[in-house]
Amino acid sequence: MKNKKSAIIFGVSGQDGAYLAHFLLTKGYEVIGTTRSKSVRNLYRLKKLNIINKVTIIKGVATNIKFCKKILSPKINEVYYLAGESSITRSFEYPNFSLQSNTFAIINILQTIKTKNYKIKIFNAGSGQFYGDNKDNYYNLDSKIEPQSPYGVSKAAAYWLIKI
Repeated sequence: MKNKKSAIIFGVSGQDGAYLAHFLLTKGYEVIGTTRSKSVRNLYRLKKLNIINKVTIIKGVATNIKFCKKILSPKINEVYYLAGESSITRSFEYPNFSLQSNTFAIINILQTIKTKNYKIKIFNAGSGQFYGDNKDNYYNLDSKIEPQSPYGVSKAAAYWLIKI
């Protein structure tokens, strides 16, 4: 029998994280999810999807390198990074939060995987915000990267870090 694949979803309690967890569980994955808060109120999406008892939920954030070193292991096949500050407006007021949660968290994950020589696939949720202000509102992978907010900069930086 083939070994069960395992995935970590950073930001499992958010909308995308909860739906991704549900999808991966239907594909037979073991799913580990990280969240900033294990409160019932924060985990309502997992409860609504009836998967709260099927996901291993761990409190922690990727901005903490020690947490990354603790949670990532050679048994993990895939990492999905869906966590991080997502408010464009707040990014102007608190640019450090955007950079910490969207860029430095990715650096911690990449650094841990590289130094431990783990063979793990990584998915990082991008954003059209790193393309800037396109008058046609049409974007593709050939669009010019030209962020116009700290949030856009943080997502663009994470994109380039993943790419290299």
